[in-house]
Parts: sequence; structure tokens; C-alpha cells
Amino acid sequence: MTSPSGTKAAAESLVAAAQAESRHLMEHEAKELLALYGVRVPPFRLLTDRCDLPAVAAELGFPLAAKLVSPQVLHKTDHGLVCLGISDPAELESAYVGLLRRAAAMSPAPEVRGVLIERMERPGLEMLVGMQRDPVFGPVLVCGLGGIYVETLRDVSYRVAPLDVDTVHEMLEELGSRDLLKGVRGQAPRDIAALASCVLAVARLADEMEEVVAVDLNPVFLYERGVVAVDARVLLREEVSA
Repeated sequence: MTSPSGTKAAAESLVAAAQAESRHLMEHEAKELLALYGVRVPPFRLLTDRCDLPAVAAELGFPLAAKLVSPQVLHKTDHGLVCLGISDPAELESAYVGLLRRAAAMSPAPEVRGVLIERMERPGLEMLVGMQRDPVFGPVLVCGLGGIYVETLRDVSYRVAPLDVDTVHEMLEELGSRDLLKGVRGQAPRDIAALASCVLAVARLADEMEEVVAVDLNPVFLYERGVVAVDARVLLREEVSA
């Protein structure tokens, strides 16, 4: 397990590499950073060689997701640069090649750093966990219903850091969807403690890494036991064009 000092040093190295290029973290870097602070993310590998596909598929197992990695493309889905539900080696190779072709056809063509191959997690209750660094109040944490419900229901709660576990539980009790967390219509209760730990991990990241100005984890799959952040975005202090 990484020591607290080792965590901060590794995090600073990731952030410094991105800042040296005047860019935000790419998805694999964001997930590496979050994992350092204890946020569970799906197993993944960044590939730059098509020949490595069979080995990675054997390591991660199907189903898989494939996502183009480029410092110029933060919103990959908007450009058709994400393939989900890949179920066999032939589909994986087709997805890999197709992503590179779609990127090359864009105008201007983005710089490609590789293809992120990631194990798809079983669906859970979709939650949102995030942080926005306010110029006056500092880190503001958010938690609520995520996925497709973010824009329609806007069921979220906010708190200014620092947070403790009791404060996070207060946030969750404010949600209109709080009964979904406790179990409805015969469903088992969700792991509220794991969700609270995820929020606190993001709060700790914000406290230690002042260069990080925003964190967006959506969706976070919440299960009867555990959580996993299946999509992640981390923005750094210097704004760059996406």
C-alpha cells in the first residue's frame, strides 16, 4: 500500500507531467490519480500497439470498453471515440482500429496517445461525485444521483471542504433519491459507507492537490457492497482548450 507521502509524490508527478504540456489529465491519468487516493476504478491498460490486444484481453477479461486517448479530446463520447460492450477478440480489434480511423478523420486530427482498454463493470445505481474549486470558498464537494439523471433531476447536494463522514451522510440525507440508497421495492440497501469514503477521498485529493480545480466522477456505480468510478475527469489550474 502506498504511504501518504508516497501517494502525494506520485500524484504530484502525474500533475506535473500534464502541466508541463499545459493540459488537463487524460482519462487514464485521472484514474491513476484517483486510485492513489483510494477511489476504486475499473482495471485498465493504455495501449499504443495493436499487437498487445490479445494479452490485454486475456488479462482484463471481457466485456471491455475501448476509448481513444488524446490531450485534445476531453469529451470522447461526443466524437464517437468510445466503444462499449466489446465481447470478443474480433470486436476488440475492430474497435481499436475504428477508433484510430475516426480520430484520423477528424479536422483537425487530434494527437493520439493510445487507446484505453478497460474492463466494463456490472451496472449499479448511478451516482455522481465531484469537486469544484471556488475562488472564494475553496473546494466544494458534490454528491448525488448521476448518469442520465444529472441534467433532468438535478438531485445533488453540496458542501464546502473540509468534510468528515458525518457531513457526507448529511449530504446524502438531503437527496430526493435517498430512499434508493436505503433499498426500495425489495432491493437491498446500497453501500452508503463506500460512497461516503469515495466523497472523502475526493475531498482529500482536493485538499492536498491545489493544482486540481475540478473532479467529475460520473457515473459512479454504487452496489450493495462497494463503489466503482467508471468515468473520470480531472481538470488542472491552467485552463486549456479541449
